[in-house]
Amino acid sequence: MQKILIIGTLPPPIGGVAIHLYRLMKTLDSYGTEYIYYDYKKESPYSGLKKILKSQFIHTHFSNKRLRFFSIVFLKILNKKIILTFHGKYNFHNIFDKFSLILADHNFVLNNYSYENALKITKPCNLQMISAFIPPTDEENNLSDTLKKKLASFIKNKKVVACTNAHSYVLNKDGNDVYGIDFLLKIFSSVPDKCLIVSDPSGKLREHYTSYLKFGNILFISENHPFINILKISNVFVRATTSDGDSLSVREALYLNIKVIASDCVDRPKGCLIYKTGNEESFINCLDASIKHLTNKIEIENGATALVNFYQNIQSLISPNKD
Repeated sequence: MQKILIIGTLPPPIGGVAIHLYRLMKTLDSYGTEYIYYDYKKESPYSGLKKILKSQFIHTHFSNKRLRFFSIVFLKILNKKIILTFHGKYNFHNIFDKFSLILADHNFVLNNYSYENALKITKPCNLQMISAFIPPTDEENNLSDTLKKKLASFIKNKKVVACTNAHSYVLNKDGNDVYGIDFLLKIFSSVPDKCLIVSDPSGKLREHYTSYLKFGNILFISENHPFINILKISNVFVRATTSDGDSLSVREALYLNIKVIASDCVDRPKGCLIYKTGNEESFINCLDASIKHLTNKIEIENGATALVNFYQNIQSLISPNKD
């Protein structure tokens, strides 16, 4: 099979795209599927260029719109076949997004909104919607003894143990926290019988929201840790983002049969309790409902299955008319 060069970045730091790539490569290894990997944040450009020159197919996972577009232009000059995954919610109105979509030989998107908007611009044969979720590996299941004790003490006697995650402190165009952490802290600081664990591997959130630590029911985990283990000790996962793609964490929680409360900023998987983005009353109603909400095991699509099949059949799947 033709080798594919995957361009992206792996943990640390921990983030949804990095975890997706880590699990994808573990799955490809288990299937014996050959590939090459270039971590553009940790390897030199020279190392990347060498790998690019010896690869025909390039699968990129850039979040930066300009970087994605100009890398495609460069790869097109080198006559490479380009595969893109758009990790997020896209309307493709942005000129860099639009032309990246057009120039790529094959595109993966992660939600209906992105898929429907992409279809207005590109052909169905060049587009595929997949799940961002790939089941966690055994290697991710570990926490330090110190952190285990800290968490056990924190959640003791709490009726609701909610958790959320954010890889950094990021503001949207309206000046609000993209991950909705400010929104959640305001709510949980007023409900002492419920607690919130914030997975904060960058440490920037704890730094910014130090004043909320005094309430005693809010805990920031700012050391390196697998989020999957925070999920396992929680009974509710909250995704309060103001924009999103196909959240890996949402699907992880559903996979573990944990209740999920999520904003309505993007279409969500079946089984989530949905609240109106930024609306406190709507969120509190969901939080109260989560206590009584019975969860049924939901089958979560493994996105790696589609990607492994695609990799193994790539020459027939990529449109032969696009050079």
